[in-house]
Order: sequence, then C-alpha cells, then structure tokens
Amino acid sequence: MLRIALLPLLLVAALPATAEPLNYNIVQFSESATATIPNDTLTATFEISEEGKSREQVSNTVTRRLNILNHRIEANIKCESELLSRNASPSYEYKNGKATIIGWRDSATVMVRSKDFQALSKLIADSQSEAAVNNMSFSVSPSKRDEVIERVSKEALTNFRKRADSITRTLGFNGYKIVNININSGFNTASNVGYPAAPIAYRAAKIEADAPEAVLSNPGTQEISQVVNGSIQM
Repeated sequence: MLRIALLPLLLVAALPATAEPLNYNIVQFSESATATIPNDTLTATFEISEEGKSREQVSNTVTRRLNILNHRIEANIKCESELLSRNASPSYEYKNGKATIIGWRDSATVMVRSKDFQALSKLIADSQSEAAVNNMSFSVSPSKRDEVIERVSKEALTNFRKRADSITRTLGFNGYKIVNININSGFNTASNVGYPAAPIAYRAAKIEADAPEAVLSNPGTQEISQVVNGSIQM
C-alpha cells in the first residue's frame, strides 16, 4: 500500500522537468535601413508685445497688430498658423512693503509654418512693423516623414529576412521561424539650420531684397532610420 501511494507523487514531481520547452538553434540579430531627406518645412515664431501704463491701450495695440498679422497669413494660402499664447500681466513698484501697479505688458505669440520658404520669408519681411521673429527652424513635414518611414521600414524588414535566409543556409538548416521581432525608429538632424530666440535682423532693420534667399539657401536634411531587432529559430 505504501508503494502505491508514493507512485503518483513521484510522477507529479517529474512533470515540470519534462514539460519545460527546450529552445535550441535560436539566433538573435538586427538589421537597419537609413534614408536622408531634405527638410521641406519652415517654421517661424512671431512675437508681438507692448508695454504701457494703460492696460486697455496696451491690449488694443497688441490686438491691432495681431489682426494685421493674421490678415496677412490668411491672405497667403501657403502658410498655416497657430496662436501659441496671449498674455497680459501688470508691472509692480514695491515701496514700503506695498506693491503698486505702475504699468502693463501684453504679448501674443504666433507660430507660422509653410512648405513655401519664399512665401513665409515675404510674410516675415512684410510684418516687421507688427511682430518680431524669435525663432526660425527647418523640419520634415509629417506626411513626408510618414512616407519615408514606411519605405525605410520595408527596406529594414527585407534586410532582416535576407540575413535570416543567409544564416539559415550557412548553418545547414532548411528553414526558420521568427520567434520575435521589434522595429525602432530613429531621427537625426544631419544639417539643420535654426535661429535662436533673439531679436534677429528681421526686427532690427529692413530686409534687403536678396536677404531671404541667403537665409534659406540651406534648409538642411534629416536622417531617418529603422532598426529591426529580432530572433529566429531554425
């Protein structure tokens, strides 16, 4: 009776060791593909600001200049804009521990982007009296980036498949199956041109007729890469 009772226990104890799968002939590796594309979008950030003693007068001035800028943007269908901020804040004078409002500052920030560099350059030149350009930068448009990512992804996957075929043949196997696979995107600005937040020439003086051409002669490029990491079992 004792031997019969122990037999099921011995069988149960042996099950985990025999049921555990054994992974043989697994190879891990990665392949990639890269494309360099020119930046096709120019983005400029305009700032309108005014200071004075009267809050109403300051705000009315900023609103008037903002409306002029928006009218120019709307008249140019090649430009898209977004109002990033509009703020009014008081200025204080502290005397004997007491704060007194002595003036107001009102400001508005507008971001404008366009694929037509010359159209945006003209907007900048025409709007010097109304707004200062705090920043200019070049980038790849979302539609262009998505198009390139799809193309580069296919190329990276093809490279991964070719590498898997080569490894399988070299090691003397007839076929393989993919155990896991991951795709990672990478973006690198190879030669981007950017302008820091500062009162650059657009605000300080009139732009000469050929100045926009000189500024926009090198929009730079962006490198888009796709890396495929995975493992196969032969």
